[in-house]
Amino acid sequence: MVCFECFGLRIRFHWLSAVIAFLLFLAFSSLGIWQFGKAKAKIEALEQSEVLASQEPVNLRELSFGGLVSDRISLQGKGVFINGHYLNDKNIFLIYKHYQDMIGYEVITPFRIREDNGVVLVSRGWITAPSPTQLVEKITPVIGEIRLTGQIYVPESDVEVGAEELRDVEWPLITKDIGATNLKDIFDGPIYPYLVRAGEDVPGVLVRYWPVINPDLGMHFSYAMQWFGMALSVLAVFFIACSGLKDRFIRWLK
Repeated sequence: MVCFECFGLRIRFHWLSAVIAFLLFLAFSSLGIWQFGKAKAKIEALEQSEVLASQEPVNLRELSFGGLVSDRISLQGKGVFINGHYLNDKNIFLIYKHYQDMIGYEVITPFRIREDNGVVLVSRGWITAPSPTQLVEKITPVIGEIRLTGQIYVPESDVEVGAEELRDVEWPLITKDIGATNLKDIFDGPIYPYLVRAGEDVPGVLVRYWPVINPDLGMHFSYAMQWFGMALSVLAVFFIACSGLKDRFIRWLK
């Protein structure tokens, strides 16, 4: 038992209770700092993507891909161009996409690259329609060779890419999420690992509703405040329990 006086209060506590309180304080504080770190990392990623987007586009074929973690830092939002043509009969409609409080579809059309016969999944943007059949009628095919410019989108996690491979597909393909790895057995030639989001002046582009990345900083700051609040609560409960303030307050109420 440790006893001493502080500011007229007699403090008494066991070493074990002090150690437990201190460890809980450190744990909750560390979680708060971790959430602040995640917010900072997203801010830095956003700034980096804005820098990449402001640079002159480069040929997609000249880039090398090293995996989600490194590519999210070095390629997210990078401007690229490709030469070739759309595979208009193989549209992919991603459902439940929101824009200005409306629910619609994100339209992805595979693009055949002229130089290496590879395939890139190109997001043409957002559109809404009462049904998939009417959606098909609203999308105008882009015929012939074009030079397409856009920005690379690297997903936040492997879950967004998806691991299940598709072989027998009915077009248009309607799904919630899709990644290039899902479709590698569908097309001849190499398939590039990430989406390219079509630029503003690209033929056939729809509503460009997506940001380069979504920082979602409010969630991290909210969680951080909760963890720091719990850390301070541990200290407050420990001090009240050890100082006898609870008994004084009860006597004062009587």
